[in-house]
Amino acid sequence: MALAGCVRYSDIQGSGGSGGNWDPNFGIDGGGNIDSDPCFVDASDPNGNDNIFGTTDDGLRLTADSNCIDAADGDAAPSTDMLGLERLDISDVNNTGSGEPNYADIGAYEVFGLLTVDFLNEPTGAQCTLIYNNEYYDGIWHDDGYQVGLIPGRYIVRLKPTYSSSSGLWHTADDVTVDVAPGASETATVWYWYPAVWVSDTRGDNNGDGGYDDPYQTIQYGIDNAQNVAGNVYRVMVEYGTYYEHIVFPNADAGDNRVIKLKGLNSGGMPNGDKPIVNGTYNSGYSTFKLFYVADDTLVANFYIEDGKSTRTDSGGGMDIQGTYEGGTCTIRNCTFDNNLANRYGGALCIRFHNPTIEGCVFKNNEVKYSPAQGGAIYTWWCAGDIIGCNIGLEVSNYAPSSDSDEIYTGSSFTEYVPTYQDCGIRGGLDGDYCDYDTTPPIDGGGNYQ
Repeated sequence: MALAGCVRYSDIQGSGGSGGNWDPNFGIDGGGNIDSDPCFVDASDPNGNDNIFGTTDDGLRLTADSNCIDAADGDAAPSTDMLGLERLDISDVNNTGSGEPNYADIGAYEVFGLLTVDFLNEPTGAQCTLIYNNEYYDGIWHDDGYQVGLIPGRYIVRLKPTYSSSSGLWHTADDVTVDVAPGASETATVWYWYPAVWVSDTRGDNNGDGGYDDPYQTIQYGIDNAQNVAGNVYRVMVEYGTYYEHIVFPNADAGDNRVIKLKGLNSGGMPNGDKPIVNGTYNSGYSTFKLFYVADDTLVANFYIEDGKSTRTDSGGGMDIQGTYEGGTCTIRNCTFDNNLANRYGGALCIRFHNPTIEGCVFKNNEVKYSPAQGGAIYTWWCAGDIIGCNIGLEVSNYAPSSDSDEIYTGSSFTEYVPTYQDCGIRGGLDGDYCDYDTTPPIDGGGNYQ
């Protein structure tokens, strides 16, 4: 029995699709029809585990391999699918649809990604929210096991700070980034830990208890009074603001082997985007950050370090890192060094006898002043660390007078004691006019650009 009427932009099994193979028993070919496996998530379970149509677990959702994606008539299709999701143009799929938009999907469901959030070690009342394109996705806090259909893309799962009466501490967690692909199901697993100390320049008071509701006011006081989280790890969370400080980390060589994890939070309370400012204007000629003989796995992340002046110690206006001949490891991540000055070695950053990871940092407008002036941005001496994904002098150049090391100076006679630069943007290039070395050049780990 033939079907009456005109059929357009539909997926019909056995129809042959639009064109010469069309079977007229299915009606008049109006164009845009396909005869293809729709690639449902689970055609045997159309309404999903909850047995309710129109929820995110429905089996008739499309997977990424479906030819129904971006293939409907946008003029005829509603602006949202049956779940309320707006039409989405999948970048790696050719738009075979028509109308406005020409990328609606055939069927009741626009292709989307499914995300489930799984909490571990969570306190009572633990909740999370989602961030997409640096904006809160919905601004709502969700419980453990939360499942949602999302526009494909990169999401950040952020945990809400939660107080535990049993531990007497505030629990939080590192943000988790997850890429949600079209038609895919992903799980974001988030492990709660205890931040021992919170610091706020506006809410804080060094007479407080350092908790989320009663934070300390200075970073140094937070470090000095940090409590043990677990395994000798001490976490200090710093709220967005401006801190005029000279910050000295625990010296493991002198017996204080605490592993400090120091993290800055942006104005939205997240560890990315804009950063707390640490200003060294009033440090009496000392580096803004001093990390001497720190315990392995020490972390400094998400700070804007500016106006440090190392005129007494000559090295590392923004940060001075020093270890022993045996080296040591710490990580400096996502920090910006701006307008710092040292008399001689490393206007922004000086590293000696230590093997840190410097990751995702920006160096601009830093300077060394007097001869021998080496490393306007970075000076290393017997350092086998990794410098990854940094911007060195590309935004604003750094400066070292009477020297070929406006940006970088590497000091060592042995290849095993020079740093590796990888995926860094370096003014003039790693072997260019603004980078110099003693007898052994730094290692090019690949991906560097100028």
